Amino acid sequence: MKKIAISQKDYFDKKYNQRFDLIDQNFFYLLSGAMHLIPVSNKTVNPRKLLEDISIEGILLTGGNSLVKGETGFSQNRFDIQIDLLKYAEEKEIPVVGICYGMQSINEYLGGKLQKIKFHVSKAHTVNFDNM
Repeated sequence: MKKIAISQKDYFDKKYNQRFDLIDQNFFYLLSGAMHLIPVSNKTVNPRKLLEDISIEGILLTGGNSLVKGETGFSQNRFDIQIDLLKYAEEKEIPVVGICYGMQSINEYLGGKLQKIKFHVSKAHTVNFDNM
């Protein structure tokens, strides 16, 4: 099975004054039969070394957080890790899939611009898989 690095949401719990990496368990439920998902922490000191050491074959950039600096929910740690993952993928010609925040990160990395869309956040979208 292919080894796929998967990014995580950066979450700060004010009540306990702790920071967590979060990932939706459904990714593992939906994809673990087809690939090994390797979570990458937002505090990984050297993501390039991690990816090289485990011979990663693809990268999945997940949703969560804000890409707008200064806005509630923005995480500099996550932003930096996503950019590191994208640079590595580009250099090594590794496929990347982005979901929500992940796709927005790809857009920004490639020089695109983001704009707010009213009533889009927290919407449920139907996803259909053929031949899976």
